[in-house]
Amino acid sequence: MTATEGRVAELAASGMINRDIAAALFVSPKTVEVHLSRIYRKLGIRSRAELYQAMQSRKSELDMSRQTPDVSGRRRL
Repeated sequence: MTATEGRVAELAASGMINRDIAAALFVSPKTVEVHLSRIYRKLGIRSRAELYQAMQSRKSELDMSRQTPDVSGRRRL
């Protein structure tokens, strides 16, 4: 997912409608629709409810990876 698609996904998952997402990102509502269709295809989902679940799952995975210490003995950069 591109950075822009990620931002659109976050806003859509938060409950914003396409028109409001478009205004927030300074793009047209049609551009938001295109981004959402690509996001849905990439994630294998069909609805905003599924998008919400996918974003929550993704957020949980990121939170977990930040809490897991590196035990490999290598330095993190």
